[in-house]
Amino acid sequence: MPETKPGGTSYDRRQLRRLAYSAAVIVVIVLIGLWWTNVYQSPSNVFWGMINNSLATTGATMHVQNSESGTKLNEYVQFELGAKNYIHSTVKLNEDGTEVNTETIGTPSTDFTRYTTISTKSATSYNSVVGVWAKSTPLAKGQVPDPIDHLFGQTVLGVVPYADLPASTRQSLVAQAQVTKVYTIDPASVTRTSSAYTYTVKIAPKAYAAFLQQVTKDEGLGSSSEFNPNDYQANSQPLTVQLSVSPVSRQLLAVNYGSGHSETINGYGIQPNILVPSHTITTVELQNRLEAIHG
Repeated sequence: MPETKPGGTSYDRRQLRRLAYSAAVIVVIVLIGLWWTNVYQSPSNVFWGMINNSLATTGATMHVQNSESGTKLNEYVQFELGAKNYIHSTVKLNEDGTEVNTETIGTPSTDFTRYTTISTKSATSYNSVVGVWAKSTPLAKGQVPDPIDHLFGQTVLGVVPYADLPASTRQSLVAQAQVTKVYTIDPASVTRTSSAYTYTVKIAPKAYAAFLQQVTKDEGLGSSSEFNPNDYQANSQPLTVQLSVSPVSRQLLAVNYGSGHSETINGYGIQPNILVPSHTITTVELQNRLEAIHG
């Protein structure tokens, strides 16, 4: 018959098992905590996780601000990637008492743009151009499209490119970026808070051009003359930017280029309902109307 008294052998064994189990649970929790802090949330892993996630983006909203030489630009851009590749932008531009607001809807090959308001110091009327959608000029027969010629390509092919690619393709692209040292970071200099890691990143032009060249190919956007690695020397001066990244979601939160130019990004995964205008004029006709107004 087993002992059931407090001082009995069976009781002591059960107590020891409970203590051993509790100790094991505590050790596992501590190890998980150490792994989370020192491995998963290490600056290097967070950064490269962000690069991977940017290549698996179905949609996002970007706020661009630029202030230079008296000109202030304030732009909101929403883009959708995947089955549909669309972009929508609203821009407010202020310069020397003039405010111009524009709206652009785009695809990888076409831009539709209109002025929503134009306000100047004079009493000039812009009724003939405000609210009128203009469609970008189509390419001549045989001309190869360049994705960077349109707002869509200019937006998604930034210092950190956006795409909606399968895991195997993302893995290959991230490996390329790591091996060729597209981005150089110093983990020890990263500013860390609970909501963001801020990196000072050096971007190597030649390696970056080759990386963007492969991204545009994998994304089905063709090729761009802007991303020719042969145009750069191996020791070309790197571009330095600051990138802020969420350590939890591993998503890019902000890009600071310096000189008053910055971008903030949010709304990941949200796909706006973008409709392409059906009634348009050509950009040439819109320009002719503007010239007629100004004589």
